Amino acid sequence: MLGLRTNQRGMFEADHLYLDYVGRSSFYGFLTCQRGQLFNDEEFAEFYCLNNGRDSVPPSMLATALLLQTHDKVSDDEATTRADFDIRWKVALGIAVDDKPFAKSTLQLFRAHLILHVLLDSPQVDVRSSLKTDSPWTKTERVCLSDRQRINGPIIDSLSNKAE
Repeated sequence: MLGLRTNQRGMFEADHLYLDYVGRSSFYGFLTCQRGQLFNDEEFAEFYCLNNGRDSVPPSMLATALLLQTHDKVSDDEATTRADFDIRWKVALGIAVDDKPFAKSTLQLFRAHLILHVLLDSPQVDVRSSLKTDSPWTKTERVCLSDRQRINGPIIDSLSNKAE
């Protein structure tokens, strides 16, 4: 089921306690201040079964984690570790200091859903041509598509083979 974030922020969330320490004008502070405006959980509803199962990690949190990962140029494993222990990431994600928000596989699966959604909604998109620097795709999308270790490799490999 789709996990949703509440608009009400807790007293013990890292952004409430450490936003000024991290810096409101930093990238991490910007993500904190824009929470709820950049990503909406309902926008990702088609990735999830809506009527059974346990609640997912809120997709808005995972999307924010992908932005942080790209900004900091870290692997999935390092992104998970930073979400668990780095106060800047905890502030940007809006989680409590003692929270461990997601597993590496959760982040990888979410990224795979995003990529498949983009590729399936745009059948004219060729994965190889999308990686060229003159493509209309943003730098973040090119980074996510080009780094096969950061995605579920077999999915992208099979899509690449179909494109050939």
